[in-house]
Amino acid sequence: MDILDIINEATKEADAFENHAAKELTLEERLLYLQGLALVMNVDGDIHEEEKEYIRILIKSFDMDESTLNDFVAFAQSPDKDTVQAFFKTYRRRPIAQLFLFDALMMSRRDGKVDERENAIIDSLADKLEILKGIQEDIFDLFCYIKNRNWRESALYFNSHLLNPDHFKHLLAYHELDYDQLMKETASLRGQRILQAIKKKMPPLTPGEKVKPELNHEIVIPMLQAELDRGNASVNGGVFLVDDDLGKVEIKLKNYGLEYSKEYNFIFKQPGADFGKVGQEVVNRLINTIGINTAEEVIDILYDSKVKVFKAKLSDEDPRLIKTTSSVEKSLPYLKLEGRFFTVEANLDTGILSSFSNSNFYLSDAYSSKKSVLYLQQSVDNRSQRGCLRELDIDSLLKRVFFKGLPVPGHHAPK
Repeated sequence: MDILDIINEATKEADAFENHAAKELTLEERLLYLQGLALVMNVDGDIHEEEKEYIRILIKSFDMDESTLNDFVAFAQSPDKDTVQAFFKTYRRRPIAQLFLFDALMMSRRDGKVDERENAIIDSLADKLEILKGIQEDIFDLFCYIKNRNWRESALYFNSHLLNPDHFKHLLAYHELDYDQLMKETASLRGQRILQAIKKKMPPLTPGEKVKPELNHEIVIPMLQAELDRGNASVNGGVFLVDDDLGKVEIKLKNYGLEYSKEYNFIFKQPGADFGKVGQEVVNRLINTIGINTAEEVIDILYDSKVKVFKAKLSDEDPRLIKTTSSVEKSLPYLKLEGRFFTVEANLDTGILSSFSNSNFYLSDAYSSKKSVLYLQQSVDNRSQRGCLRELDIDSLLKRVFFKGLPVPGHHAPK
């Protein structure tokens, strides 16, 4: 072996994923994992060297003999039905199938081309593995971020319930990125992104008086599965149980069309089952999981900017006078003041309180950031109570959103 060959071999030696999650599978499961990827490798009738190299990287990552690469190439050229059936039986519905889908995407793009036949077989594999559509989209988003080295946007998937972070953290080590530093730099961004990701899995909003964002299997299954993966939860007698710093929750899985595999420790949707009526225990858990920063973000994201939040400021001349940019509407009584979010609990019917404008509010006492309820009076001279501005924290807002809903006009409300 000459020096160039030695350099090339040494470089290849470094091309392995440390702590790839599939490494912990049994030998038979690892073989099936790679045979599943081999199905993608030859779908266009041309096995590229770059695709073979990705299989070789995984073989090395799994602590397997590199000479087995030829066996996987041979299988790609002539797959047998029994092995394909064994692959689906082993990985159907299991969370590790998410990582398989990611590896399939990575391998299919190794030659720098996007082949529709490869896309079709990857989509087919994902569907037959019963990976939820929303999770498929999350995996593709993560793949695109990794491929384009967009680490800020990828950070969401390394520290949230959307995907199992332990299945993908090896990518950070491979690209020599510090996990703790990435999490620190993206803390505020991730809070917003997770709500956007959840919103993307909800059906479109329709105008109405009490419009509630709809939860579904795409949103709830990853949330519950994340608790199982972290060891925070268990399932006994069909009841999901978790008791941690975020609170105690008991959820009857059958109420949401869900089942549990004790053998592989995962939750899945019953074939053909509906989601069912959302209970407070699910909403409470989701609220605690989101970790969103501001109430305004909640409304802006979940309601597609259709619900108007009126902006207000304290008057320079009078510390008790609050002025809004436009007249607050009875159907949309939400107001942002000094970075805080309030509901307007006052009579907003035009003409009934002629001495008071819906664009000017007069406080009974000087504004205080320590008070969560700001009482209103009729006018500067009339101290008769007119109601109050009540601060709405994020938890209370989310409960109102998911259980009571908010009025959504038939058109986009102006900002």
